[in-house]
Amino acid sequence: MNKLLISALAFAAFVLATGADAARYRDIHVFCAKTNCPDGAAPFGAPVGDGKGDYFGTTVDGGRFGGGTVYQMTLASGKWQQSVLYSFCAKSSCPDGAAPQGNLVIDTSANLYGIARNSGKNSGGVVFELSQDSKGWTYRKLYDFCSAKSCADGFAPINMSLTYRGAASGVPYDGTSPLYGTTASGGAASEGVVFSLAPLHGVWTETVIHSFCQAKNCADGAVSVGGVAVDGSGNLFGSTVGGGKYAKGTLWQLAPSGKKWIFTTLHHFCADQSGCADGAAPESAMILDGTGTLYGTTTSGGTNSNGVVFQLVPNGAKSHHSVLYTFCQQTGCADGSVSLASLALDGAGNLYGATEAGGANDSGTLFRLDGPKFSRFTTLVSFGGTDTTGTGPVSLTLDATGALFGAADSGGPNNEGTAFQYTP
Repeated sequence: MNKLLISALAFAAFVLATGADAARYRDIHVFCAKTNCPDGAAPFGAPVGDGKGDYFGTTVDGGRFGGGTVYQMTLASGKWQQSVLYSFCAKSSCPDGAAPQGNLVIDTSANLYGIARNSGKNSGGVVFELSQDSKGWTYRKLYDFCSAKSCADGFAPINMSLTYRGAASGVPYDGTSPLYGTTASGGAASEGVVFSLAPLHGVWTETVIHSFCQAKNCADGAVSVGGVAVDGSGNLFGSTVGGGKYAKGTLWQLAPSGKKWIFTTLHHFCADQSGCADGAAPESAMILDGTGTLYGTTTSGGTNSNGVVFQLVPNGAKSHHSVLYTFCQQTGCADGSVSLASLALDGAGNLYGATEAGGANDSGTLFRLDGPKFSRFTTLVSFGGTDTTGTGPVSLTLDATGALFGAADSGGPNNEGTAFQYTP
């Protein structure tokens, strides 16, 4: 076969592959479509499906009052239609909260639960609920952080999605069992808390499960962002950005024991104390597989200092941490760098994730890890291109159909981000 024919076939294969990827990806909404962004701006939480064809997400900015939004996406006649369910900061000083982040939780009655990281009665953020009736959607504030003296109950829930027991298996929230989360500040040592929130005699009541930096030199970790994962036995798993033996963050477990919780540090990042080959500063919630193994990402560390994808087999002090992939192995970080988004695991055992930077356009990537022991890395999408106008993907979730939904908090024609869908 002559070289010209080989080159032509190779080019055709490239075009077909590129076209297939483009066909799999679509921006389902470009934010700030109107003056002053009444539809929202800077989306952060990935659109979450209710199983009936509707998807719900949040934006940090925009809306009628500039405090962010909760929005709904509906597919009708092949086109996605967006509507705003609630605009934050509806009154002076924003007692309803501002800048909602993280994925929403949907209960069996289709009510929505979420976190706003700013404002509220005490300027420490709020937990909220949106419920629907024949008249539309109604906002209700469930809890104001920093309601306790010296913000002992927590302050500033950053990049955080609420979760509950059963979430890992896809069971809808029942509306009454505890919701769990973390804050980046507040608590006994002002380094954040792990909390539960549940209705008690009709009033949503917060309980602090753990305050960070109780151990000497914050050996138990400090500043927890991103939230937690809950296994079938009710154990909570999470991470901290700082603290730990080497001040580069930790992975931890809280195990229920009667009315108490037992805290265990499972891994201290930067164990080699030089290049932090095991990663550093995890900022997203870990996910669980069916065996109880955990998967997560870090925003820094790794042999190239651009973060890693890691695996953790929890077993107390004998927990086994391993790096599945170190970012920026390719020239120009074509494989991506800095992962803020939680991973997603499909039914075939493939891991999906997103990076905020790197890729062909240095605007982030969507990637897959598969094969034996997740040894095969594939860049699926490089953001910032012709077909992927958003930049800096910060969240990702997998719905029941196997499609991935996410948010890029910048880029797009209006430079205020996009919500996207990718079908593997």
